[in-house]
Amino acid sequence: MSLRIRVSFTGQLARAAGVKEQTWEAPEGTTPADLVVALARERGGEFAALLLNAEGQPRPTTLWVVNGEQVASEPGGRPLEDKAEVVLMTPIAGG
Repeated sequence: MSLRIRVSFTGQLARAAGVKEQTWEAPEGTTPADLVVALARERGGEFAALLLNAEGQPRPTTLWVVNGEQVASEPGGRPLEDKAEVVLMTPIAGG
C-alpha cells in the first residue's frame, strides 16, 4: 500500500522547488527522514543542498512539522501515516 502525503515548502525551499506544495506518494513505513531524502534526490540542485549535508543526510537545522507537530530532523522516527501533512522549513536568520 502506498501513502499519499501532502508536503509544503516555505521560504527558500519553496523558491528552490518552484512550488509551495506537492502531493507525494511513498511506500508504507516511510519516515520523515526518508521523505526528505527522497524529495531532495528527486529535485536535486539547490533544493537538495538546502535539505541534505555533504554525506547525503538531512541537515539538522531544517524544521520538519508533521500534522502540526515539530519532529526531529534526523534519520529514524515514527513512520508517516496516509494523508499526513508535512511542512519543511529552513531556519530563519535575522537580527
